[in-house]
Amino acid sequence: PAALAPAEAAAGPPAEPAPAAAGPTSGSPLDAAARRAIASPRSFLDELDRLGPSARDAWLEPLARYSAERQLAAEVAQSLRASGDPRGDSVARRFEEAESRTAH
Repeated sequence: PAALAPAEAAAGPPAEPAPAAAGPTSGSPLDAAARRAIASPRSFLDELDRLGPSARDAWLEPLARYSAERQLAAEVAQSLRASGDPRGDSVARRFEEAESRTAH
């Protein structure tokens, strides 16, 4: 239905990361993005490509940290690598690095 289109458009990655003071929780844009990366890695990578390089980096840092804190980073990385998309490897490394920093 056409009524769903605006909500779906709003579900894309924001141009800037969510404010840290908001305390990302389940249902947050960060949670939704991490779950999209797991469920549909190629679509997630396409979303990242639509962001400019600086916006992409600004978005990936809090997303990777959030995923690591919620113990989703390994699953996100695995999904990105399993996609067979060459972009997935470099993005997966960001999640693995965040997981490594969080584990210590």
